[in-house]
Amino acid sequence: MTSRILFHESYTLLHDGSDGAQSRRFLRIAFSVPRGCSGISVTVGRSSVFSAQIPVILFDSQGTIRLMRISEGTIGDTEDVSLVGIREAGPGGIPGPLPAGEWHLLLYKRRFSEDIPVTVDVSAAFETDGAGFSSSNIFPGNLTFAGDRYGNAPGWYSGELHVHSNESTGRTDVAEIYEAARRENLDFVALTDHFTAAHWLRIEELRRQGPPLFIQSMEVSGDFGHANVHGLRTWVNPLVDDNRELAEFLGLETPPSMEGIADEAHRQGGLFCINHPLSGLVAWRYHDFPLEKADLLEIWCLPDRETAFLYPTLWDGFLCRGIRLTGIGSSDSHHPTQEGPWKLGQIRNWVYAESLCREDILRGLKRGASYIAMGTSRLRFVCRSGGQEYGMGDTLELAPGQECTFTAELNTPCSGNLFIFTDGMIHDIIYFGSADFGETKTHSFSAGPEAVRNAVTGSSYFRIEFHEDLVKSQFYGMAHRDHRTMRLISNPIWIKKT
Repeated sequence: MTSRILFHESYTLLHDGSDGAQSRRFLRIAFSVPRGCSGISVTVGRSSVFSAQIPVILFDSQGTIRLMRISEGTIGDTEDVSLVGIREAGPGGIPGPLPAGEWHLLLYKRRFSEDIPVTVDVSAAFETDGAGFSSSNIFPGNLTFAGDRYGNAPGWYSGELHVHSNESTGRTDVAEIYEAARRENLDFVALTDHFTAAHWLRIEELRRQGPPLFIQSMEVSGDFGHANVHGLRTWVNPLVDDNRELAEFLGLETPPSMEGIADEAHRQGGLFCINHPLSGLVAWRYHDFPLEKADLLEIWCLPDRETAFLYPTLWDGFLCRGIRLTGIGSSDSHHPTQEGPWKLGQIRNWVYAESLCREDILRGLKRGASYIAMGTSRLRFVCRSGGQEYGMGDTLELAPGQECTFTAELNTPCSGNLFIFTDGMIHDIIYFGSADFGETKTHSFSAGPEAVRNAVTGSSYFRIEFHEDLVKSQFYGMAHRDHRTMRLISNPIWIKKT
């Protein structure tokens, strides 16, 4: 094995400025890779007084993403080494052939608050034993996971839709997440590492061992909000901010954007989810994004604690405007076994699907045939009229004089209050005493065409929440709920007049 230095240079990353090598967002480096290269090493050294997060991004001469390395912010003198080879790659990297020609390296000036001196070294390795490209290498663009179907029966399947591994900012590798999900009896997991597709390769190595089903996903983490993209078949460029110069540097016809990513996700048969929408500086603030192009909304995110309690109200506002986003919950896990909000299995999305395969799980989520549950709590929420039954996500048309009956059946190991909402307002509150898990708590109520009050959309909806009574009400009529008490949240059932 021999090596050769391909690039060496020192820079000052400008916190709030640009020069010939860098825009306000990216430091841009081009270098040539010779034929016969079997591995590339990228070393970035830097020194900072305050926390700095500077992802490293590498594109090959054909414009294919080969490395997207992101970690939590660091302070002081650091040196990050990233490896991409023919047969293997380090975290965030994509192994495979290394085509000769001009490659592009980016330092993404994501989060830091001072000018930072950096040194960039790129070196290439060359094998001398005649070994060449291994045809067993698989590019993420070719990973369709088409054979993954772990259950053929229609039914309710539970899973987690927001998890990170050490391929981006997570603390553990994909194998540990897989084992934790199996222990928690999760049926599906969406691994949503920031920016990269490297975790798809790790999934490919594990999927032959059987369930849980992995959904091919990634998180797009922009300056004005984060979004998970589920069900992708090929990687999408997530660099959506201040990127006109970047697009020219990379030879892109159109700069990436959140709207463009949503369109591409739908073209690939996937879904677009707005994450933790009111969470400080990672709240959703792409105000020009057409919300009709989103499919899912995180309406409960455990790490957001008190803030998460605001999300269902935001969701109601969208629903009342006719923007039918499916509500989901998440742990936004960065460590699957660590006690606290990240631990897998605490919060679950239950989805009704025709089978346990990616297409059917995504189809159930898009329909809104799902609910959020904490721990072992379970829910059945249906509406009956004219001999037919309608579930979450369905729309029932009511003729004049026709009534329908809603029924909520809850299995929860605690006492608490059932909140019934219609068009964002409380319709009723029912108290249930404590019961052992497995004992069903049931409540029914009726509605007719007069319940359709939303003149904007011409339809109305009912949804329910169940909250444990951790705080006992001291005065008549009060029913306490907050971020600690949530146990169940349904998606809505819709009604409209014929």
